[in-house]
Amino acid sequence: MSSSLLPARRFKSLLFFAAVAVFSFTSCKDDDEKVVPDDVVKVKKAIIPENGKQYSYKIVDSDGTVETSVTQVKSVKDSAGLSIFNVQNVVKVADGQYAVDYKAYSKDGATTYELKLPSVFAALVKELRPIAYIEDFDLTGFPQYQIFDNKGTVDSPVTFKGDPISMRIKMQIIVEGGDNIDAEISSKITYKSGKVVKEEAITTPAGTFNCSKWQYSYVTVTKFQADGEPAEEATETVNVSLWTAPEIGIVKSVEEASEGETSTTELQKIQ
Repeated sequence: MSSSLLPARRFKSLLFFAAVAVFSFTSCKDDDEKVVPDDVVKVKKAIIPENGKQYSYKIVDSDGTVETSVTQVKSVKDSAGLSIFNVQNVVKVADGQYAVDYKAYSKDGATTYELKLPSVFAALVKELRPIAYIEDFDLTGFPQYQIFDNKGTVDSPVTFKGDPISMRIKMQIIVEGGDNIDAEISSKITYKSGKVVKEEAITTPAGTFNCSKWQYSYVTVTKFQADGEPAEEATETVNVSLWTAPEIGIVKSVEEASEGETSTTELQKIQ
């Protein structure tokens, strides 16, 4: 047997999504200098979706897979004078949907996104349940924070706070008509800080938005071991281009993996 018994790409994609949530959300030509039109959406500085609205996205992978997601603020709570936005992102895939909850707030000139452990754990378990019996599960590196400078001008930083996200799962892979296979998979994701490289107007089916284009990356090291087979290890670097607008959040994103795979996400509708 080989690691192909485990749908590695699908599993890794879910882990990436859970770890970055709204962070890693094309048709934009980077080298074109665009004049911002008069009807560009005018908004505040915090890079947080507006309460009371739904943001619908289209996600297209390089293999032709098309998925959708919806982001919305579920509630806003006051904590010592600071408004904490509880946001949910629901991704709809061919065989169901996954919801990831996170917090967002603006303080001291920066927007912070915070992802906690429970929503990630639930999403991973749901993905694995049909294909394996989980014997042991360990996930660390949470809460995970991504911090944007609200200025959003060229060279404004985007930074990450928290230890690398590390996961280890011992399982029995279910084999129809045969003996189950003992296996272990581990993965570590390390984020690299980045910055704004350009300000530009981006037009999507949802409208035209005055955006900051951020660039950063993350590195994933994945190990897979199954009974009777040599261990396999893969290291992948993913470069992220992310276009954001204040009080909107994600307008567009492009993820480019070192293996050549890409994933693009674009805002389709605000309602």
